[in-house]
Amino acid sequence: HLFQLFSLFADDAGRKQMAATYRSGGFGYGEVKKALAALAEDFFAEPRERRRELQSRPQRLREILGDGAAVARKKAAEVLLRAQRACGVKERVLTSKPSAPIPTLVSCPTSSASAPTLQNACGSRG
Repeated sequence: HLFQLFSLFADDAGRKQMAATYRSGGFGYGEVKKALAALAEDFFAEPRERRRELQSRPQRLREILGDGAAVARKKAAEVLLRAQRACGVKERVLTSKPSAPIPTLVSCPTSSASAPTLQNACGSRG
């Protein structure tokens, strides 16, 4: 719906004015589309200018992207390590006595498929 799109870019006064236009009728969607295009153009003017600036300085752009990639790699490695430890793929680094046994993968002799199952350090299955 055009009004919902318009509302994303318009301020309160603009939304109220467009709502009044909708209620009064006698307008075409072309008018709303033009108003929406003008608001979107204004909204994205600053980011568009920033893009032009960065495009004119490719070395600086590569530095910014490289810095962002380094931050993302570090965060991804932390999340991946947490996930691996939670799944038992990597050993946990314990700084104190664990409050609960750490699950480990073992073969279950009573299973007909002999598939590994989770078992904690005390031997009970979980």
